[in-house]
Amino acid sequence: MTIRLQKTRFVCVSDTHNASPVDGVFKLPKGDVFIHAGDLTKQGTLAELRKTLAWIEDADFEVKLVIAGMYYPFRWQRKLTNRESRYHT
Repeated sequence: MTIRLQKTRFVCVSDTHNASPVDGVFKLPKGDVFIHAGDLTKQGTLAELRKTLAWIEDADFEVKLVIAGMYYPFRWQRKLTNRESRYHT
């Protein structure tokens, strides 16, 4: 019996402050699990959050985990559309 180990590749970023790989500011390596560990936006606006969530949603990862930064207003949760409602704070 041969045991085959499968690797899980984690990619973690933080402090992107509204920058994205779509804009060419940085590149994401290939991976299985994507973690954004806070500070997604510059000013904390809902428009910035939506822009950031759009590129994260389009990123090619099986699992995505987004951790809010310490200054994000909880009012976003009420303003998100039904499409975005799967994101939890």
